[in-house]
Amino acid sequence: MTSLISAFGWSDTETARLTCVCANNPDAGGVYDAFTKRFVETAGAMKVADGFEPGAVIEPLIDMKAVEKVEAHIADAVKKGAKVVLGGKRAAQGGSFFEPTVLTDVTTDMVITRKETFGPVAPLCRFTLLARGVVGLDGAHTACRLAPDHARRDRLP
Repeated sequence: MTSLISAFGWSDTETARLTCVCANNPDAGGVYDAFTKRFVETAGAMKVADGFEPGAVIEPLIDMKAVEKVEAHIADAVKKGAKVVLGGKRAAQGGSFFEPTVLTDVTTDMVITRKETFGPVAPLCRFTLLARGVVGLDGAHTACRLAPDHARRDRLP
């Protein structure tokens, strides 16, 4: 479990998940509830601050249009049944700062599973078959899906 949380981390905390190589949809499979609890604790401890401030983990988004996109992706997910279990709103610092956010009960009909959010949002999806978890989110084999261990991940098509 610890290695799964570490592997996902916040994927790319230095850029508040604003790069194309961030894990967009961490899949926790059969450990969903335990993963979610520990991940929320980890994400909740992340410091939202300017990147020059010591200990900063979640930095501001690139502009207000990016903030609006993050809000729209969260709103769409919530409207379709996802739950915000952490964050979900602009951070107290104002400007383009956004709280680290964790969504649960995310499904494939939500925009957040099909479009890159480029913000500090982790949409958690439940699955039972590893291959289904990899392919199921966006209908394609995309990078950064998490398997319970590296050996299983490396065997994925």
